Amino acid sequence: MRRGADYLNTTLLVAQLAKDDVICLTGGVGPHYAPYLAAPFQDRICPPQGAALDGALALAQRQAIK
Repeated sequence: MRRGADYLNTTLLVAQLAKDDVICLTGGVGPHYAPYLAAPFQDRICPPQGAALDGALALAQRQAIK
C-alpha cells in the first residue's frame, strides 16, 4: 500500500492540481489508499458521485452537446 501511495503522491504532485480540484479514489482498492496519501491530498478527497458508467455517460453527453 505504501509503494502504491508513494506513486499516487508523486503523480498528484506532478499533476499540479488547481486549487478547487478534487481527488476521487475509485475502484475496489482506491479508497484504501486515502490514509496513505499526503495530508494536502487527503483534504481533497471526495466520494464518487456514481459508478464508472455514470461518468462515462456524462462525458459522452458533454461531447455530444459540443
